[in-house]
Amino acid sequence: MSIFDKHINLQKEFDVSALNNRATAKKLVKSIQSSWVNTVVLDFSDIEFASRSFLDELNSHLPHIEKEVKKTNMNASVREMDELVQQPNRQAHSPLNNSESYSESELLTF
Repeated sequence: MSIFDKHINLQKEFDVSALNNRATAKKLVKSIQSSWVNTVVLDFSDIEFASRSFLDELNSHLPHIEKEVKKTNMNASVREMDELVQQPNRQAHSPLNNSESYSESELLTF
């Protein structure tokens, strides 16, 4: 890590073990954007849970930030959720969104 890097320990930054909402992600994004450094390391040490909404909000902003952002120390469940929200067309696998599964009239027939 150089002087041009910023390390953010999320547990210490927000004084929580669970990141639950979009508002928290927006605060984090603002902090990253206002930083003068080139690289930001988001340290998920001691974060036991990160909600889908938090990670979705965070990940939706990362491509628009002109800094390198690295995520480290995610536990297995947080990493799995992070990977899930980053999947392209994640709703395409739902039977309701699959045009080959059922037509609308078939779904409404009793």
